[in-house]
Amino acid sequence: VLGKPFLHWLIKRLCTQNISRFLILTGYKASMIEEYFGDGSKFGIFISYSHEDSPLGTGGALWAASELLEHEFLYVNGDDYQEIDYTELVDAFHSQNVLAMVAACEDSYGLLEIDKKTKFVTRFTANNGPYLPYLDCGTKVFKKSVLNLLSLKPPFNLESSLWPELIQRNQLALFHISSKAQGIDTPEKLNHFTRWLKTTNQILPIKS
Repeated sequence: VLGKPFLHWLIKRLCTQNISRFLILTGYKASMIEEYFGDGSKFGIFISYSHEDSPLGTGGALWAASELLEHEFLYVNGDDYQEIDYTELVDAFHSQNVLAMVAACEDSYGLLEIDKKTKFVTRFTANNGPYLPYLDCGTKVFKKSVLNLLSLKPPFNLESSLWPELIQRNQLALFHISSKAQGIDTPEKLNHFTRWLKTTNQILPIKS
C-alpha cells in the first residue's frame, strides 16, 4: 500500500498512541516480515517474533507465544486497520476488571450480543448465524491468565475457543466503536484504503 507493507501502516497507527513494544505472530513467509521490520530499532520501536512452522489457528498461535506475552496485552489482527483510541480501550478494560475486552461495532452481520447496562458480552454465535447486533473488529485486550482457559490442541480459533467460556464467567466485556476496520482483502478495499491514506495525515514515517 503506497509502497509499504500494510502492517507498516498498522504499526504506525499504534505508535502514534505511544505503543512501542510489539510481538508479531508469524507464519507464511515470516522471513519477509522479519527482514522488513527487524527488531524495530530502525523505526524507534521494539519488535520480537513468535513463529509457527505449521498453521496453529489464531488461538493456537497466541497460545504458542504465551511465554513472550506481558501480564496484560493488546491483541490486534494484522490484516485490519482500525481507527480506535487504544488508551480509551485499555482504560475501559481496567475499569471493567475482566479477563478480556473486545472492540466491536454495530453491524447486521455481527456475532456478539451484550447486556447494555453492564457492557458484558452475553452471547456469541458462529459465522453461519444467527446474526447478532455487534461485530468483533479484530482488536482485543487480554490478561495473560486468560490463556489458562485454553486446553485444546492446536490448531484452533481464538474466539470460538475463548468467548463461550468467558461469557459463562462474565469475563468478556465489549468496547463500542463507531466503524468497522479497513482491510485490503479485495481490490475495492485496497483502493479505498489507499485513497484514505493519501487524504489523511497517515503517510509520515513510523518514528513521527
